[in-house]
Amino acid sequence: MKKAQFWYADFIIGMLVVVFIAVLFAKAVVDVPERGSELNMLSNDAVSIAGILMSPGVDSENWINGRGKIGLVEDGKVNATWLDDFSELVEFGSGDEGYQKAREMLGAKYDFGFYFQDKKSKILNEKAYGGIDDGSQLQGLSAENIVRVNRVVYFDNTEDGVGEIYTLVLFVWDYGKEKKTSQKICTNADSNGLCGVLCVFIPDYAKACASEWGKCVGACLGT
Repeated sequence: MKKAQFWYADFIIGMLVVVFIAVLFAKAVVDVPERGSELNMLSNDAVSIAGILMSPGVDSENWINGRGKIGLVEDGKVNATWLDDFSELVEFGSGDEGYQKAREMLGAKYDFGFYFQDKKSKILNEKAYGGIDDGSQLQGLSAENIVRVNRVVYFDNTEDGVGEIYTLVLFVWDYGKEKKTSQKICTNADSNGLCGVLCVFIPDYAKACASEWGKCVGACLGT
């Protein structure tokens, strides 16, 4: 009788493990088309923002008031005054008030940032514009979903009246898609006592549950 009970308990545990792994696998499969759709939306946003930035600006002095039309390029050359006014807009107010206003004026659904890069791949003044103002930081941005768009422009950085060739490098990303785990799966594993099983089969996932959602904390100690 006891052997039957032990066998039944082992069977239940085995079934739970199989079901649990199946749920994780299903989630991974579902995430593939979802991520593809997300990248398509990011790409559309990036192309739209790049097109606006590559167009002439209107009433740049009032961008800071939410009026006019953002644009940086006229006759193929970057207008330094428009770029300065855009930088002032993004840096306006406390927190990211100015940046959010710039997003609204550009119709940007996602976070964005851009910099100018010369023919030797050097970032102009190491400066970026938008959600991140450090060129190196933007260049090394790590996100699960991110799109990069390049546009060739002329920029009179030396103020000698002759434009030099630069590349406007635009990044569009979504911070909200950087999670490695599903909150629902982590919560279910934690509440149903399956964190140990998760540690055995997918330890990295279990540790991410702890860091991202505060679930299965300490479950993988010693593994």
